Amino acid sequence: MDFYIPLLKWVLSILGSPYLTNVPIRLQLANSITSFLIYGRRGLQVHYTSHVNGISSMHLSETARKSLAVSGACNIVAFKGTSLSIGEKTIFANNVCIRTGNHEPFDRNAMIYDDVFIGKNCWLGHGVVITPGVSIGDNVTIAANAVVTKPIPPNCLVGGVPAKIIKIYDGRSSAN
Repeated sequence: MDFYIPLLKWVLSILGSPYLTNVPIRLQLANSITSFLIYGRRGLQVHYTSHVNGISSMHLSETARKSLAVSGACNIVAFKGTSLSIGEKTIFANNVCIRTGNHEPFDRNAMIYDDVFIGKNCWLGHGVVITPGVSIGDNVTIAANAVVTKPIPPNCLVGGVPAKIIKIYDGRSSAN
């Protein structure tokens, strides 16, 4: 087994994945095998503790795909007839939940389905929940454990339950 570790590191260095460089090589191998068994050859590698469903309805940037590989315990579901889009350079921490469908709060037998759009260069902190119908602009940081239920404009920091704007970035901000 130890013979394959340098070979796998070499392959990963060719692929140029900055998000996987500090992940233990055995974990990467376990994730790859698990992802292949679950998703086949569809090209999505997820952390072995994450759940992704509805990949045919997802439009994920390369950065989002790599973030999925190292962010554990994520629950991402795109229901049939809806769309989930995640922009380039968007990353997220562990325990993020993104769903394009959910139960109606007052009639639990009914479902709400709507698209979710997450812009470019966003950061979703630990435990963030994105509910159906949410659109998040570019350059948005969402604080840990926030529940996003309404559209978020670009260039801001949001947090809380429900999520509210905490700060709007100006043109000189390092978040841009």
